[in-house]
Amino acid sequence: MSLPDRGMFDAWRAAARIAISHRIAPDQIDWTGGGGLFAAAALPDAPGPHQARVSPEFIKLAGSVIWHTAPERLALLYQALWRMDIRDGSPLSQADPLGRRLHLMAKNVGRDIHKMHAFVRFRECPGDGPRRRFAAWFEPFTPRGKHRLHQAPDRSEIEHCRWWLGLELGFIQPRITLALGASAAIALTGNAAPLAARRGRLETGLHDGPVLISWHPSYILRLTDPDQQARARQELTHDLGAAFGMAQHPDPRV
Repeated sequence: MSLPDRGMFDAWRAAARIAISHRIAPDQIDWTGGGGLFAAAALPDAPGPHQARVSPEFIKLAGSVIWHTAPERLALLYQALWRMDIRDGSPLSQADPLGRRLHLMAKNVGRDIHKMHAFVRFRECPGDGPRRRFAAWFEPFTPRGKHRLHQAPDRSEIEHCRWWLGLELGFIQPRITLALGASAAIALTGNAAPLAARRGRLETGLHDGPVLISWHPSYILRLTDPDQQARARQELTHDLGAAFGMAQHPDPRV
């Protein structure tokens, strides 16, 4: 069984409600779509005669676990639902192996959500289209009194967040992506080579799309030599214009 990426929680609740109403056991459903008794056939369209009741605690826990990346998360949630329905122990308890695993997954999701709120910034982009558009960037910081000093992410943090970047690029499918600074260049291309020899060049990103490398504005502001700062500012301005021109072309690499 496959569920949509958008609205997955509601879709899982609807499918689980139908499955439990027909008393379909956990080992008879493959939530990953790879096999099992009900892999080739859809679940019944209408609910069955059995009605299962769940606690608000389970709904809250499931609402977090559903966002975990583990492919077995849906099956684990249905297993917990099944055990609650047949009154088999306490599957939501931390003392239960299943409950402990679900709570750990929810904790990991909560930690990632905290990082998103703390370190990722969103700004809405102007536009007349039917959908709202946002620009987002990762902004880690080091607390220093009442001030927050910008801190570049390390390699492990870049790797950890790359799945999210890949998801965004897959949704947007940009004609050109502009990498401002070393962190962006590493995240988009996986190449950690110095920027001096790469600035202004097109590279192929990990998403197989074109990536234009340029300076990060904060790097320019940190330059103490006025001539170097002016030259870097001109190069960034040139790259911004080049990226805009490439965005108008169906294939910027041509």
